Amino acid sequence: MVLLEYRLVTRQSRTAEAFRPAYTEHPKSRLNRHCPLHVDRALTRLPGGADRVQPALSERDDFTDIFGITRMNIIPQVSAHGDRKRPAKKKRLVTLKDLLWFVYLYPLRFWSRLLTIEGFKLNIRMVTPFMLPAFRSAERRLLRRMEKCPQLRRSAVIADRLPRRYIGRTIRRAVDDLLMDRIMQNHAIGMVTVDGLAFVDDALARKRGVIVVSGHFFANRLAKQYLKGIGYTVTSVRNRRPRDSQTGRIGERYLKKRYDAFLHHVIGEEIAMRDKNLSLKILACLRNNGIVSIHNDSEYSRRTTEVAFLGTKRQFPEGFLWLAKRSGAAIIPMLCMGDSDNLKIRFDSEIPLAPDNDEKAFVAKNLPLFVRHLENQILEHPDQWETWISL
Repeated sequence: MVLLEYRLVTRQSRTAEAFRPAYTEHPKSRLNRHCPLHVDRALTRLPGGADRVQPALSERDDFTDIFGITRMNIIPQVSAHGDRKRPAKKKRLVTLKDLLWFVYLYPLRFWSRLLTIEGFKLNIRMVTPFMLPAFRSAERRLLRRMEKCPQLRRSAVIADRLPRRYIGRTIRRAVDDLLMDRIMQNHAIGMVTVDGLAFVDDALARKRGVIVVSGHFFANRLAKQYLKGIGYTVTSVRNRRPRDSQTGRIGERYLKKRYDAFLHHVIGEEIAMRDKNLSLKILACLRNNGIVSIHNDSEYSRRTTEVAFLGTKRQFPEGFLWLAKRSGAAIIPMLCMGDSDNLKIRFDSEIPLAPDNDEKAFVAKNLPLFVRHLENQILEHPDQWETWISL
C-alpha cells in the first residue's frame, strides 16, 4: 500500500518545496500496479504553487477493493488550471418513475386491501390499456436489446409481441406483490406445477444444504413464497440498494426506502448483498442444511468473469462456485414462470463442479456451464426474464 504524505508550507513562501510528496511502501503490500491511484500523476506539482494543491488525504479515506487490498480513496481530481472537475448533473426533482412508485405504494396498496383478490385483478386489467403509453420508451429499448441477441430474430420478436408481453408481466408481478399476503393466506393461487422437486430432496438428504441458482424471472417471489408454504424455506440474496438512474431526488430520498421495505416484507427470508458478513451468513445457512437462492445474472460478488451472453458480454459472479466448493452444497438450477393464476416451478438436475486446483481454471471450467444453462432458460421463455432492461 502506497502511503502518501503531503507537506505543505505556508502560503507566503511559495518555494519549490511547496508541494513535496514523500511515500513509502508497506512491506506486505502487493504490486503497485494494482493501486488505482497513478503515483506519477499524483506526485506532479500542480501549477500555481501552494495556492492550488489538492486537499490532504485523510487516514480514514481507505476502502477495500475487489482484490481484498486496502487502498486509499481517490480524492477529487484537479484540472491543469487548478479548478476541480464539474460536479455530475443533478437528478430531476420528480420523474415518471417517482409518480408510479407513489401511486403504487399508497393509493394502489390501500385499494388492494379493500377489494377482493379477483376484484382487484379485474380493475387492474381494465386500467392496464391506459397505462401502456407510459411504457412506450421502455418497449423501444427492450426491442433494441432483444435485437442484439442473435438467437431471437427481429421478425419473431415482433410477431410474438415480446415487448408488450414483457410489460404485461411487469404489471402482473407488481399486482401479485401487492396481494402476496392475501394470496398465501387464502391459498388463492390458481394452478401450480412443480417439477424436479426430487432433485432438491436428494440434495437435502446429504445434509450439506442446497444453492438454488436462477435468473431474475418475474415469478421468483411468488414461487419462493409457495415453496415456503409447502415446507421448503428459501433464503434469498438480494441487493437492497440497486442503482437506479430513472428516479428523481424525491424518489431517491423518500420512496425508494419505502419500496425496499415493502419488498423485504414480500420476499421474507433474505440476506443483504452488501452485508459485511454475507459469505459467513450464506455458509451458516448451508451448514444448517438450508436452501439459498442466488441470482447468477447479477453482480453480487466482488469477483466476476466476463462471459458471452445473449449477443453481448456480461460480467457473471464467481462467488456461488466458491461457496459450493467450500461447503459441499449442491447447485441446482431453478426456473419460475407464470403468475398467481398459473404458476410453474421447475428444478433441473444438479450441475456438479469440475475440480481444479488452479483458481482461474476452476472458474473457466464451471462458470460457463451455468451461464449457458441460464441462457437456454431465457431463450425458452424470453418474456419471463425481467433483466432485459431496467424499468
